[in-house]
Amino acid sequence: MKQYASFEKYLEDKYYNDIHRAITGLILKRGRNNGFYSYTVLDPSYFQVDDIHVKTVSFHSTDGNRIIFNAAVEADVILKGMGKRDYDADVNNPWYTVSFTGYLSDGLNMVTITGVDEYSADKFDKNTTLSKYLVPYLYAEDIEKEAEKFLYKYCRQALKEPMPIPLDELMINMGLELYEAPLPDNIFGKTYFAEATVDVFNEDGEVVSQTIDPGTILLNPNIFFMRNIGSRNNTVVHECVHWDRHDKFFELQKLLNSDLSSLTCEVTEHMGQKDTGIEGALQWIEWQANALTPRILLPASTTRQKLNEILLRLHIENPERTESDIMEEAIQELADFFAVSKFAAKLRAIELGFSQAQGVWNYFNGKYLPSFSFKATALKKDESYIIDTRNACFEASLDDDVKAVLSKGDFIYVDNMFCINDEKYIMETEDGGCTLTVYARQHVDECCLKFKQKFKVNSAHGDAFYTQCSLCKDVDAAAYCECNYIDDEDNQNVEQRAIELKKLKVEGGRVMEIYRSLPMSFSGTLDAHMKRLEKEDGRKMTNMELALRTGLSDRYIQDLRKEEKNISLGTVCAICIGLHLHPIFSNDLIQKSRNNYPMNEEGFFDRFLIEHHYMDTLDLCNEKLAELGYHTWGKEL
Repeated sequence: MKQYASFEKYLEDKYYNDIHRAITGLILKRGRNNGFYSYTVLDPSYFQVDDIHVKTVSFHSTDGNRIIFNAAVEADVILKGMGKRDYDADVNNPWYTVSFTGYLSDGLNMVTITGVDEYSADKFDKNTTLSKYLVPYLYAEDIEKEAEKFLYKYCRQALKEPMPIPLDELMINMGLELYEAPLPDNIFGKTYFAEATVDVFNEDGEVVSQTIDPGTILLNPNIFFMRNIGSRNNTVVHECVHWDRHDKFFELQKLLNSDLSSLTCEVTEHMGQKDTGIEGALQWIEWQANALTPRILLPASTTRQKLNEILLRLHIENPERTESDIMEEAIQELADFFAVSKFAAKLRAIELGFSQAQGVWNYFNGKYLPSFSFKATALKKDESYIIDTRNACFEASLDDDVKAVLSKGDFIYVDNMFCINDEKYIMETEDGGCTLTVYARQHVDECCLKFKQKFKVNSAHGDAFYTQCSLCKDVDAAAYCECNYIDDEDNQNVEQRAIELKKLKVEGGRVMEIYRSLPMSFSGTLDAHMKRLEKEDGRKMTNMELALRTGLSDRYIQDLRKEEKNISLGTVCAICIGLHLHPIFSNDLIQKSRNNYPMNEEGFFDRFLIEHHYMDTLDLCNEKLAELGYHTWGKEL
């Protein structure tokens, strides 16, 4: 069957004669009152529509499958009549608005032209206007209302009392069927808007061929929404939203391309995709499903009621527990009750005003960070104390404001936060690293810097964009969150507190006293640091001890302490981390080895580790280097 690049092309091809007839009728009816103008034909008395061109179409939605649409049509009108010297002819190109109504279901049916008039721009109505791809508009301020409309339509009880959405009841009320199917690994669900024959799992777990009707959802049992942080319920409701809101979009695409039968939702994030044309429409569709799904699974009023009940009970039962521990357990209970993921429950709690939820269930680099707490008013929208390693490196290396704050050594990067480097807030771990103290975790607003988060997604659709929906096509993209330092009163207070703590300890004087006593040579400086650490720590810093910490041989270390040798930057960095040298001493030792950090991303990251992870073990530093594909130090992992 013929395929069309746009609905305008389809309309012009299928209804050319009807449009031509309607415009001709209007022109003939108006006669000399058409307002045509010609330098050649002074008194036009004959009019003929030679050709028409459908330029744009605007759509309005009504109940059911009925749609109203207005076409802006340019006409080539031949004028004939008396000219300056004789009977003459000319061409005018007036525009007209041709109004239609029709039913979009398995094709465009019962199309009727309801009116034709001189062209005027179509009035926009946010409640009924559809995009040119028949996608309904959805605004951020209306998301909660639209989610409630969905529940009122299909599951009213969920608006009256806290309850998990009964998926079986929801599917029945929507007239949908659900099958688990052997979908590819990157596909978590498919919604079918047309009959198709597909492979599904039967009750025995065997793959069988099945003819399915429109209104069938296929679910990949091995893939959760947004990879490992989603749930089956999230996926099912996500697909239900497509069926409820996007049937006209699909019918239009099927009208233009009869081979299409389903919407495919892929497990991927979005970055840098086009925001116009069909790609833009697909992004908009997915944004709508992603925005509405958690609000359907966790309705605002009942979720707020349930979480308050849980928090009150946990505070009464556990008066000695910390706020972060209670919030962590409350989010877990909320997720279990509503049968959603911890991630969905946490985000919903934050949206509903429970800001403390930002401090719990934070997942980075394959593990959850320790929970923390802060004043309820400490964070504004899109602010966070957590900053990932890559962003932390760039902020510390390239942002002048951050460099000025961090260069003094008052802060240390720990648990994915920049925290004041003081024993009140930082403590050593058994593996030789460091972490926040119990006190610090309950007062991160007192000791940690905060950052502004900006998700690298299409600005037209906001930052709640997690998946790319497509019509059976491959999508390969990655989401990225940019974090920027906030120069506000809160961060300034934390910085001042760090300065005051440092002054109390006279740390600067002690460091500089040691620095001034160091020899000019690399070998002499290394030997001096090892002897000093032996005195300060009360235990021998032997060549063998440093060898165990760095993977270098004790003979090689002995030689380095006695004479100048050519030594690589990676080896010097391994020694600095092995000795846990203060950044001032590390950078001095690197300079004396006749090395420097390369002026590239790897060099920036090397400096970042030396200056902000010097209390970590070499193994931990090498893990971070390996994660980013950079050269490891001292020894291979």
